[in-house]
Amino acid sequence: MAATNDDPGDEAVGSAECQIALFVKELKTFDTVSCDLPKGKHRTETVIVAFDLERLGHALDPKSPSYKPSLHDVDSIASEIFKQDEAWANRGLVKAVMDRIAERHGWDAKFDKIHLQCSRWGEDKTRRDYAAGGLKSGCTFRITLSA
Repeated sequence: MAATNDDPGDEAVGSAECQIALFVKELKTFDTVSCDLPKGKHRTETVIVAFDLERLGHALDPKSPSYKPSLHDVDSIASEIFKQDEAWANRGLVKAVMDRIAERHGWDAKFDKIHLQCSRWGEDKTRRDYAAGGLKSGCTFRITLSA
């Protein structure tokens, strides 16, 4: 028997997080990948090999019938997409996903050595007065990549 929740007052904060987690899980395609390591060792790991960028884009687009307002919180969606314990097949795929999120939220993603981050990450150290604001805005959205 399935449990139901008919009282809107019973909605927990976790329900939005659960909806995001379930949605993101549907976007990821996992596969088992094997590789040879030095000294004759071998490693097999489950990695994300594909991501449904089109569906994510529609879910983030307010003009789309598939728009999901709960995904507009960058921190919530990003923390579910880029989980620390999950491996991605390549950094190009990570960048493509981050570009889609960035495009829908009005910023750009860029590589900085081992980080993939918001283009306005960091503190503004210039004294120039730009029409659109400073080059850096204190954004903290940053992912550290490792091999």
